Amino acid sequence: NGGNGFAEYITSCANLEIFDYQHDDTCIWSEVYRDFCPLLFYNALCSQKHSLRELRLNNNGATGQSGFDEDTTEFIGFGSLAEFHQLRELRMPLRRLLQFGSSDQPKVSLLEVLPPSLEFLNLAHYHEEDFEVVSKDLQTMLAQRERFPNLKRIEIQPYVLVMTPGAIVHSTNFRVQESTQQSFLPFDMACREMGVQFGFSKEGNCRLTTE
Repeated sequence: NGGNGFAEYITSCANLEIFDYQHDDTCIWSEVYRDFCPLLFYNALCSQKHSLRELRLNNNGATGQSGFDEDTTEFIGFGSLAEFHQLRELRMPLRRLLQFGSSDQPKVSLLEVLPPSLEFLNLAHYHEEDFEVVSKDLQTMLAQRERFPNLKRIEIQPYVLVMTPGAIVHSTNFRVQESTQQSFLPFDMACREMGVQFGFSKEGNCRLTTE
C-alpha cells in the first residue's frame, strides 16, 4: 500500500514524468495497516526533480491515521516542490502540502513550496476551517503572478460536499456547499481578471457545478 513510499521503485527510474498514488491503509488482507507517510514519498521523488511533470499524490486516498498502524510517527510534512522545475500538474491534500502536522496552522506557504513551472494546482481535502490560510495564500499567488507565469487553473477539492436530494450516489450528483462557494467568490473574480480558471472538483477529474 505504499507504506514505504515506493522508494525503490521511484529511485530506480531514470526520468519519471508522471506519478499517481492513492493511499489505502490496508496492507495485507485487511490484517496489517500502514498509514500514509508523505515524507517517504517526498524523499524518493526528490530523485526525479529533473523530469517529474505530473504529481497526483493521495488527493483521493486515505490521509488520516487508521488507528491500527503501530509504526505511525508524528507527521512532519511533505516538502518543497520549488526545485521541481518540470512540474506542470499537482494534486495533493492541502494540509500535506502546507505541512500542517498536528497544528492548525501551516509551516509553509504556497509561494515557498510551488515551482514557477506549475500550470495546474488542485488543493484536495479542503476543510472550511482552513479558509483563512488558503485564501491568503491564493491571493498572494495572484498578487505575484509573475512568479507563476504558466499558471492556467486552480481547483479546490472540498472534503464535504452536498448531495442532490433523491439522487443516486454518483459523482455528478454532488455539489459544493453554498458557504464554500460564497467564500471563494472574490477569489474566483480575481482569477478571471488575471486569466486564471478557478473551480471545484471531486476526486480530481470530476469538476463540480456551483449552481
